[in-house]
Amino acid sequence: MNKGTIFIIVGGGFVLLYLAFSFLPLKPGEDTVLFIESNTDWTGVIVDPTTSTNSFDGQGDWKFSIPCVNSGIISVSFQKQSAGGFLNLKLVQNGKVLNRASTSAQYGVAGFAAT
Repeated sequence: MNKGTIFIIVGGGFVLLYLAFSFLPLKPGEDTVLFIESNTDWTGVIVDPTTSTNSFDGQGDWKFSIPCVNSGIISVSFQKQSAGGFLNLKLVQNGKVLNRASTSAQYGVAGFAAT
């Protein structure tokens, strides 16, 4: 298991949440899925190991499949588009949670990188 750090900037950059965590490494060639749980509108960006950058707008719960064809980094950053509500992110590969982040701050941002 690798050790890592999450930095989450919330509410216009005035609050910084520092969270140490442990995560499992990505395994090339295996399905990787980002689960979003939310009760509000959100927008976000996913950068996959092929260095493809994709942006998304949505509302509520969603699921995104992320290609993991080679070793590399998956970077995820999403922001709530409202003052209320919550946003939870969870990266799963073969049933194992690799990483997670959440926010309930006004217009809060949640994100992480997994290698």
